[in-house]
Amino acid sequence: VRAITLERIEATVREFSRGFTDDAVSLLATYAMAAVDGFFVAREIGGDSVDLAKLFELHGKLLVDAARHLSA
Repeated sequence: VRAITLERIEATVREFSRGFTDDAVSLLATYAMAAVDGFFVAREIGGDSVDLAKLFELHGKLLVDAARHLSA
């Protein structure tokens, strides 16, 4: 399941970040997936005190910043 998910994230990164090297696509996609996995681990540990909506909002902003950094 994770391999398929990673492939889909890589395809999305390629679509929105044309010109990225394969290494950059892989790095950003792996980071995106690993972070989200971590959100759910945090939720298991912290329960309702972990605000998934806020984490996803922050994650989206950080992915955009990371993409900008990788394209520089």
